[in-house]
Amino acid sequence: MSASGRSPSLESAYRPVSQKTSGRNPSEFRNQQLMAANELTESRPGDSREAILNAAEARFAAAGIDGVSMREIAEDVGITKAALYYHFPGKDALWLAVCERLARIHITGLKEAVEKIPDPREQLKAFVNFLVDRFFENPNLSLLIQRSILDPDDERSRKCSDIAYRETFRILYDLAGKLGITEDRQHWALLVAGMCLMPFEARKTLAWLPGAEKGNFTPERIKRSIFRILFPESLSSSSSKSSQKNQPALEAPEPGVIQ
Repeated sequence: MSASGRSPSLESAYRPVSQKTSGRNPSEFRNQQLMAANELTESRPGDSREAILNAAEARFAAAGIDGVSMREIAEDVGITKAALYYHFPGKDALWLAVCERLARIHITGLKEAVEKIPDPREQLKAFVNFLVDRFFENPNLSLLIQRSILDPDDERSRKCSDIAYRETFRILYDLAGKLGITEDRQHWALLVAGMCLMPFEARKTLAWLPGAEKGNFTPERIKRSIFRILFPESLSSSSSKSSQKNQPALEAPEPGVIQ
């Protein structure tokens, strides 16, 4: 069993992206996830529910809940529709189960990363680091958030927000108070989360925007840009250090000469 409580095969099926392969093309990621779900069902019949969630996550990320049928998900997993309905009574229930699984794993890791740090500024940095890394590791995550935000079904959207976003947002909202932000805390929390999310939402568009260059879409560069906005004083400090480095070096005194 892994540290998360799932068997190694389940762990690899759910999160096939490692540090070595992170940042891959989203469609490539989904194809591998569908293959992993199918292999999981064939090798471990008792894990069909987990395989269904893997396949559904990939499908929902690619086409949204209204663009996917239960038949397609059943075919991806290699089971009958009747078997699929045995695990989930309908597509809405399956969608919410996908959101709940992602949120459960996400919030556990986020709390571990943030709560062990006493300083609020360092907590904020840990929050940004964690969120950007998660979006980079799992391309489905930002797509599913986008799908849920655009969901025309208000009740389904409310349930998804309650399951998937409330605790993450609460961490940011509380951080705002610790940092002395008393007005518009909700807006501040939303904007910080948006800075972490937007580069992944707009990834395709970035190629046609000013400043596009090969190799600039990395978690390190995204985090550095966010920190420049959140901590402008650190930018001025680094600029000062840089200017000092550019000052002409003083000539070293000759050995034995006291100045």
